Amino acid sequence: MKAACAKAPEPTTEQLELALRQLWRPGYPRTLADALEHPTFGHCVRGLARNLGRAAPPAAPVHRLPTHPVPATPQQPPAQARQRRPGVPSDRSLAAGGSQAELGRWTRSRDPGWIDRKRAAANDFDD
Repeated sequence: MKAACAKAPEPTTEQLELALRQLWRPGYPRTLADALEHPTFGHCVRGLARNLGRAAPPAAPVHRLPTHPVPATPQQPPAQARQRRPGVPSDRSLAAGGSQAELGRWTRSRDPGWIDRKRAAANDFDD
C-alpha cells in the first residue's frame, strides 16, 4: 500500500529533454527551461518524462484460435469418376472438339414459376 501511495521520483534532465523532443511542435518553447516554465507545456513535459521512466508492462499473451490438423493431400484419383448431368451432351466442351458457337447458344432452363430477379428488379418483362 505504501508503494502505491508513494510519490514518484522527479524525472531526470535526460528524461525531460527526451520528453520535450517527442512533444515538440512548431510554436512550442524551444528550450527545456522555457518549456518547464510554461503553465501547460511544463505539465505535459513532466508527465511524459515520468511515464518514460516507468517500466513497461508485461506483454499480454497472444490468444490464437485453435488450429485443426489439415488432411493429407490424396495421392490417387477419386474412387468414382464424376457423373455427367443428365441431358448435357459430352461433346459440348472445347477440349472434346466442340466449337465456341455451340457453347454460346447456352440458355438457362426456365422452369415454370422461375423468375429472373435481376430482370424483375429492372422492370424488364419483355419476353
